[in-house]
Amino acid sequence: MDAKTFWNNVKPLIKQRNKTQESLAAELNIPFGTFQGWIAKSILPDVISASKIARALGVSVEYLVTGQETDGKKQFIEDLKNFIDAHS
Repeated sequence: MDAKTFWNNVKPLIKQRNKTQESLAAELNIPFGTFQGWIAKSILPDVISASKIARALGVSVEYLVTGQETDGKKQFIEDLKNFIDAHS
């Protein structure tokens, strides 16, 4: 997982949601200095913090990491089909 990609996906969402980095950090109960440091130094947050960020911005962690959303049900069905094919 690339930290720059993560934060490059977060930053425009903050603006689109009419938030600031400071207001988002406060909403997530993360010290602003910590949040700002993660962005400035391209540091990935821990999984729980990444999940909170995604939820607050209305996207999945997957989107923040890859810039793409997938349909989880379709992926599950595809994985299940591949599993059945491989074991039959």
